[in-house]
Amino acid sequence: MTAAQQKNARITSLRWGTIPYTPGSGLHVGCGAQRTWPNALGLDTGKLGPAVDLMMQLDELPIFNSNVYDFVGVGDALARVKQPRKLLAECWRVLAPGGNLIITRPTAVAYEWLLQDADDYCVMANLQMGAYRVDVVQKLDPGAGVHRAAAVGDKTCAIVRTGGFGDAIWASSLLPTLKEEGYHVTMYLEPQGEEVLRHDPNVDRIIVTDDLRVNGESLGPFWAHEMERYDRFINLVECVEKNMLAVPNDLRFYWPADERRRVFGGNYLEAVHRLAGVPRKWAQRFFPTADETREALGRVTAHRKTAVFAISGSTLPKFWPYADELLQGLVQRGYDVWVMGDLRGCALTPRKGVHVVGLGWSIRQSLAFSLIADVVVGQETGILNAVAFEPMRKVVLLSHSTAKNLTAHWKNTIALHGTPACWPCHQIHYLQNGWVHCNQDETTKVAKCQSTISVDQVLAAVDQRHVVRVAA
Repeated sequence: MTAAQQKNARITSLRWGTIPYTPGSGLHVGCGAQRTWPNALGLDTGKLGPAVDLMMQLDELPIFNSNVYDFVGVGDALARVKQPRKLLAECWRVLAPGGNLIITRPTAVAYEWLLQDADDYCVMANLQMGAYRVDVVQKLDPGAGVHRAAAVGDKTCAIVRTGGFGDAIWASSLLPTLKEEGYHVTMYLEPQGEEVLRHDPNVDRIIVTDDLRVNGESLGPFWAHEMERYDRFINLVECVEKNMLAVPNDLRFYWPADERRRVFGGNYLEAVHRLAGVPRKWAQRFFPTADETREALGRVTAHRKTAVFAISGSTLPKFWPYADELLQGLVQRGYDVWVMGDLRGCALTPRKGVHVVGLGWSIRQSLAFSLIADVVVGQETGILNAVAFEPMRKVVLLSHSTAKNLTAHWKNTIALHGTPACWPCHQIHYLQNGWVHCNQDETTKVAKCQSTISVDQVLAAVDQRHVVRVAA
């Protein structure tokens, strides 16, 4: 390995090793010819280039406002300035409370500054990454005092789950068992996954990954880098997609339908547990905060039952065309109905008993409200997955999946499906790909698998007292 390759490897290791501490936007003070963090402005005395965004003296940072940045990285610059303690004070000033100061190869001066000049901080980590010693110090609110992050413990486990809201909810099923086994659990999630699991009591730490800091081409080497840090490493990426649902860049997407049905006939939740090596104790769940629950309860109409209708999901077929008729039927049955999700141009008018939320709430607000509903109807999407093991009635309008795939273990659930010859297709039809491979109904302009589920079927499922599992 050449000297340049060795330097690149050290920078890559530093970038990946500090990902837990570098969300948002930051500054790299003294970046030199290679900026470590792609989501940071590169500052140096040298000429502008791919790494250096601003050429300036580094003794002070007068052009930057106080309490702004999510992280600041500084290292070799401390040996190049006349007053390194003054530079450290400036790095601290521009950090927002909760932001991290990342000091690579800290010197005695850095330790002196921390002990003598800094107030209200938490030492988050002391890392040894190859040739680099790295200290991470978090800026706390004024008056918080000086702390050290709690020790991780003897048994560590990491779970990787990229994807959307529902994917993260599936992964949550593993967590109680892992905690019972004594693991300190770290989850690597994309922003959507972090949003739904951020208050799960069975998660000790969440690390958010994104395309800017770790792009698709780097994911394999990144996971290989990270797995060395844990006693147990569970990578759930593509445990369902591609393995049990074909995507357009997968050759199995173009297989004969009967072959996809033969290969992809298993259960998604079972697949998650099987890949993780965790016993089949189903525990997928969403945990709202107390404030979120109070907010949800405050929206409920007294003396009326509450229904949630998840009108759409993230892919093309997940949209049902008979919303108005369903809303009328539910209101007549004494329900207040709350319509959630992308309306996709459907003109629904709020009226007595009908509340059109659409995308107006955060996903956490929608999930917290769904937990207190008497009935939840909708697509195979995040909202339905979040209430899968809750006691209320669920009616799922299947698109690409079967009841065996999705709801075989759910509580108090009826899964309905349409009758076209193409169902179940086991294909993920992305919105942007249009109707090239998904069969569109000419009258309703939605997927045939949705257009052939009738309003009467849905209302009958809502009314049914004793649930009979619908097996495909």
